[in-house]
Amino acid sequence: MMPGTHVRKGELLAVMEDPQYIQLQQDYLTANNRLATPLRNTNGRKSSTAAKPPATK
Repeated sequence: MMPGTHVRKGELLAVMEDPQYIQLQQDYLTANNRLATPLRNTNGRKSSTAAKPPATK
């Protein structure tokens, strides 16, 4: 692609095929997923140590 060349929205500009880049991207996605999973599992849950109102008789 030459400087000044007009492109359209969504047009493919480049393809990256370096095996090291692909491995780095896969490692990042795996690590990101491992970190996000525990957070997803705890969202929306109430803590079991939260103060409970006193029981009424």
